[in-house]
Amino acid sequence: MILDQHAVARLLRMEDLIPAVATALADFSAGRAVMPGRVVVPVADHGGFFGVMPAYAGALGAKLVTWFPNNQGVPTHHAVIQLFKPETGEPLVTMDGTIITEMRTGAASAVATNLLARRDASTLAIIGSGVQARSHLHALRLVRQFSDVRVWSPRHAGAHNNLGQILERQQKIDAAAAAYRQAVDAQPTFRLARFNLGRMLIALSRPDDAIVELEKLTEPRDAEAPRYLFALATAHVRAGHREEGIKWATDAKQLAASHGQAELAAAIERELARLR
Repeated sequence: MILDQHAVARLLRMEDLIPAVATALADFSAGRAVMPGRVVVPVADHGGFFGVMPAYAGALGAKLVTWFPNNQGVPTHHAVIQLFKPETGEPLVTMDGTIITEMRTGAASAVATNLLARRDASTLAIIGSGVQARSHLHALRLVRQFSDVRVWSPRHAGAHNNLGQILERQQKIDAAAAAYRQAVDAQPTFRLARFNLGRMLIALSRPDDAIVELEKLTEPRDAEAPRYLFALATAHVRAGHREEGIKWATDAKQLAASHGQAELAAAIERELARLR
């Protein structure tokens, strides 16, 4: 079985992950888990590193991660998590490790916060505005009630994008769109923020404005592009451009399939079947 990033995002819930991480940390501290230190293999010819992190605690698996800091056009980190059947060693599932790593780190901080922070703590300060800032805010809000969240970041665009995601979860769509707009204005090359802005414009019944933003995301045709193209297709359909929507959805489906994103490709195919 293979679970790609979209499948992991659909199945993994922070509400379930925090207690699971708490149990894993307790098992490790009590000596009930076998987890040797990380093994790192230098890939000197290409300036990269390959890390292997195996563990056994009832479940048997390993995280495989690469770090190639000189990458251009693709992420510097890639990870997969492989689980095996403990009784026989047979492979069970291969999972994309990106979201699991992001959420696991936030969940571990939530466990520590729940045990160590004052019960009446109401102010959260976050340094940085990357994926871990978002993950930590998501996780920590489940163990404490914050009336004030303060973020410092040299990357103001990332902070605005994270704010937009918070507002979106609160169903404050107009405010979320404004935050995403600020992110795009601060960093026009910030593709995720522009995608989020496009989604909000669709939700606000402004498909023509969404098309203007999403058309800027049609290149490059990397692993992120299928969902951008699918959003553009949706905007065209909402604007009454059915044939144009079908064209972009078809492109999105083919691109998703070429990047191994089977679940996304299947979802797009279902939408295409409805449109045809």
